[in-house]
Amino acid sequence: ILQHTIQLIPPGAIYSFENFGEKSEFYILLFNEALFESYDGCSQEIHTLLEFHKAHFETTLLSEPSFADIKIMLNKIDTELKYEKKSYLELVRLYILEILYLMQRDKENASHNVIASETKAEQIVKQYLHLIEKHFMTKKHVNDYAKLLGISSKHLGETIKAQTHKNALGFIHERLYKEMVYLLIYTQLSIKQISLLLNFETPTACSRFFKIYAQMTPKEFRLSQSV
Repeated sequence: ILQHTIQLIPPGAIYSFENFGEKSEFYILLFNEALFESYDGCSQEIHTLLEFHKAHFETTLLSEPSFADIKIMLNKIDTELKYEKKSYLELVRLYILEILYLMQRDKENASHNVIASETKAEQIVKQYLHLIEKHFMTKKHVNDYAKLLGISSKHLGETIKAQTHKNALGFIHERLYKEMVYLLIYTQLSIKQISLLLNFETPTACSRFFKIYAQMTPKEFRLSQSV
């Protein structure tokens, strides 16, 4: 976590916070798209705005003006929710929308600057990781992503290896494993249901894959978490 940064985390994402000091100050705001259902005529605009942030998942380093404005709005949201005066939810919605628009502006500005300085190889890595986050449940082979990127699987594999010192397939497997861990801990889905959700050929194949990483079966892992 860096100073003056903000992160919008879409539903279903796995995340953790690291490397922050004891005196760090955080604002955490939880909401979903349903909050804006009463916005007649604006639902598509709001949906498009949220989809933009889902597609640009990276942490945003806020400009000084945006940081100051968003901090004020977060304090206002806190006050409105605490005292629940007349029309408080309407104000909360407006403040959240303003925050989302400010974030979008800063992300777009940062994106233009980064793209100008990135090498082609760095862009491929960034696009690859983004595509994995979007398609990991259905696309499990490096070749699938090479086709989406319009390059050969050999070129993709060599680029990922050179830039990250990790195997390209490993990124796909790591994301699948993290999703399985999440589902085993935070849902009541059976192993068969998880296998179907993640498009494994059989529950046995799903369990075999999980055991490679966890050194135990999904059932054993789930039991270990309940102790």
